[in-house]
Amino acid sequence: MEALETCENFLAIHPGHFDATLLAGTAKIVLGDPGGALTLLATAVRLRPQSCEALLNYGVALHHTGDHAGALAQCESALALGADTPEAHNIRGNALRALGRPEEALASYERVLTLKIDDADAWSNRGAVLLDFGHPEEALQSCTQAIALRCDFAEAMFNRANVLGALGRHHRALADYDEAVRCQPGYRAALANKVAILIMLGRHEAALAAARQATARDPSHVDALVDCAIAVGRSGHIAETLAAYAEALKIAPAHVAALRHCGAASQEVDEPAQALATFKKLLKVRPADADAFCQRGRALLALGRHTEALASFDQALAVERSHALALGSAGFAALHLCDWRRAERIARTIEWGVAGHGMEVPPIVLLSLSDLPQVQQAGAENFAATIEAPPLPRRPPLAEQPFVTEKIVHLPDCYWVRGTTRTIAQDAPDRASDQVPDREAAGLSAGGFVFCSFNDVFKIARPVFEAWMRLLAHQGGSVLWLRHDNDIACQCLRREAAARGIDPSRLVFAGPAAPAEHLARHRAADLFLDTLPYGGHATVADALSAGLPVVTCKGTTFAGRGGASMLGAVGLPDLVATDLATYEALALRLANEPERLADARRRLEIQRTTEALFDIDRFRRHIEAAYVRMVELRRSGAAPRSFAVEANGETKVAPQ
Repeated sequence: MEALETCENFLAIHPGHFDATLLAGTAKIVLGDPGGALTLLATAVRLRPQSCEALLNYGVALHHTGDHAGALAQCESALALGADTPEAHNIRGNALRALGRPEEALASYERVLTLKIDDADAWSNRGAVLLDFGHPEEALQSCTQAIALRCDFAEAMFNRANVLGALGRHHRALADYDEAVRCQPGYRAALANKVAILIMLGRHEAALAAARQATARDPSHVDALVDCAIAVGRSGHIAETLAAYAEALKIAPAHVAALRHCGAASQEVDEPAQALATFKKLLKVRPADADAFCQRGRALLALGRHTEALASFDQALAVERSHALALGSAGFAALHLCDWRRAERIARTIEWGVAGHGMEVPPIVLLSLSDLPQVQQAGAENFAATIEAPPLPRRPPLAEQPFVTEKIVHLPDCYWVRGTTRTIAQDAPDRASDQVPDREAAGLSAGGFVFCSFNDVFKIARPVFEAWMRLLAHQGGSVLWLRHDNDIACQCLRREAAARGIDPSRLVFAGPAAPAEHLARHRAADLFLDTLPYGGHATVADALSAGLPVVTCKGTTFAGRGGASMLGAVGLPDLVATDLATYEALALRLANEPERLADARRRLEIQRTTEALFDIDRFRRHIEAAYVRMVELRRSGAAPRSFAVEANGETKVAPQ
């Protein structure tokens, strides 16, 4: 600092003095201000164009400020003047590496070692470029040699840490990053890479501490702020995460990583509008970013803007045809619009990608499309088996263990439990308990049979819809009461009904309602029809809570057998079909035989107060028994094991 002040004072009196100008520029580089050195060193080169020292130092300043091509040009000029020195070749190699020319960079470092075998900079730089080439063991030797030559060489320790990380020796890498920071306090890149490894190892609190150390050294360092935000998010402090991203974006509004992670964090806390605004900003910075288009589409999907979402996924696929998340999300958006033709085209692409090209598609899309032959051929059902939840009653317990790595704890009855204290509007004190909602006010016929399904519209697959249309055709005057999701889906479903000879007006759509009112309106329906292969869960529980019988079909995946599980747990297993044809026949029989339907409704009304589905205390006893058994196994020193909890609360450990 004193040398710089001396030079600046001298230049104030003697402007244009070459030696003072060169020394002042060099001092600024040493003090970490290469941007401030540029003007001084450019002046030095202009004052003495033949000075190799001025050319090389100017090259260093250009390199550190991101002008690697300019840095290389200065080095080439110095070499042309005869500066065949280790320093010149090291600077040239660094510029070439930054320009993506690793072969030439390696040749430069090798030239340094020919001139000076004990040049620590060259050994360190050589190690870095060898890692670029994918030769980590040789890179490790080179970096270690650099450290042996200079024990406090922070950059060599940083390079060796990178090599150790690539070799999977993460704990040794962390030690080298720490040593690099000890030798060079505030070493930003070392702290950033340390944070990344700690996050990867799941040591989120330690990552957060390292990230905060980086931001404490330089509160305006955007990369450090982003690292800190990532670490905070992994530690579960989402509000602080968003604040850290906001701080980073105040400093650098176009910072790609900050925008990308901020948008993702907004999605995670269910703020799709904020996520949408963030991804729009990202696309202004990177207009051909497939991931940004995809994430914008997911935000639109969460906002219920399905047509716009589908267009955004199409833009992602136009940039990157095999973008798996965009492809799967486009399929999901198409299902929300009941655009089955588009969904089937996506299914064919899934078949091509999964079967032959290792494409990974979101599970929800595979499950939703699993009735399509293309997806079945791609192995969707096998895929879905890996995310099984507790099996159905009377299904062999623990049968799914071969498909999962975790140990299974199997509870009796059903994974879902519903209390009996939820308010139904008609049960309010000022209403008669037997009052039936006004059908005409809901747009339903006063006397016809009402089939009902309030499942999400994306679960309505073509085969089950065709079964529903056959039910309407057989049951004159009946209607199908569905949930209104979006206008386009309603139009598509009515168009599909007309194509099958059904008056589109027989499809009635229910708008949003308060929870108590929604439960009450189930009583205006006669029979709830579940969807398949992706069935209802909360919607089936709602129907049963309101006393509305449900017909379902037992699927092959967790997503497709929730309804069957609930019907078993409420004592109505006779309303569970084994296939689509049986499902259709059962629904038609109930519609045609009022006594049979009345019996199902009567049994449901009685069993709602006695059966497992509505017995929270029973569920509590079972899950507590499971926790007790887990603790017993842990305290005994035994390895985790699968086991089943019996209906009486006893546990049965599965054989190994």
